[in-house]
Amino acid sequence: MSPFPSVERLVEKLLQLLCDQDDPERAFVKFDSGDEIALLVNNYGGISTLELGSLTDEVLTQLSDSWSITPIKIYAGTFESSLNGPGFSISLCNLTKAASESSSSLQELIDLLDAPTSAPAWPNAPALKTNILQKEALYANSISQMPDIPESEDLHSESYTVKPY
Repeated sequence: MSPFPSVERLVEKLLQLLCDQDDPERAFVKFDSGDEIALLVNNYGGISTLELGSLTDEVLTQLSDSWSITPIKIYAGTFESSLNGPGFSISLCNLTKAASESSSSLQELIDLLDAPTSAPAWPNAPALKTNILQKEALYANSISQMPDIPESEDLHSESYTVKPY
C-alpha cells in the first residue's frame, strides 16, 4: 500500500472486514449487543511490546466506539510468528454465538480458553509456568543457602562463590 496507512486507519479497515454485517463475502459471524466476545491480537514477531500494547488499545477503542463490542477476554502477544514479520492480525470469537451453535455453555467455552495447554505461546501454558516456578524455587533455595558475611570481612574475598541456578 502506498502511502502506508496510519495505525488508526489500518485497524479501522481490518475491523470493518471483521465486523461489517453488510459485507456478504465476509459477514460470517454476527455480533449482537450483549454478546460475549474474545479478542486476540497476534504479533507476527516484528512489533515491540510497547507497540503491541498501543495497537491493542486502538483495537479496543475502535471496537467499543464503532462496533459497540467490549471483549470479555483479551489476548495480545506473539502466538504465531513469522520470523520477526512486521505485522499483526486481529481475531474475534463470538463466544455467545459459539455456545449457542455447539453443545457447550458459554462458561464452558470461557473455561476452555483458560484451561492449561501445552501450546508454548498461550498465556496459560503450564510447562512454561512450571519452568519459571522451578527457577524461582531454585533461586530462593540458593539464596537461603548463602553464608552470612560478617560486616568486618572483606567482601572481595575469593572464598565466596556464587552458584548459578
